[in-house]
Amino acid sequence: MKRRNHGRLLWLWGWIVPALMIMFTLLFVGSIMAWGIHYLTPWKWLSSEQLAKIQSVIFSGSLGALVTSYVQKHVFGDAKS
Repeated sequence: MKRRNHGRLLWLWGWIVPALMIMFTLLFVGSIMAWGIHYLTPWKWLSSEQLAKIQSVIFSGSLGALVTSYVQKHVFGDAKS
C-alpha cells in the first residue's frame, strides 16, 4: 500500500511540476510582452502602478530564477550526480 501511494505521488508530481513551470514561464513571457508592447506602441493602457508591478516581477529575477533552476535541475540534470 505504501509503495503504491508513493508511486501515485511521484506520478502526480510528474504532472504538477511541469504544469506549474509552463504556467510560470507563460506568465513571465506574457509580462515581458505586455511591458514591451506598452512602451513600444502608442497604446498606453497600463497605469504607473501596473508598470511598476510588472517591472518588479520581471527585473527582480525571482520568476526567471525559478524557471532557470528548474530547467537546469530537471532537464540538464544535476552536475553533482
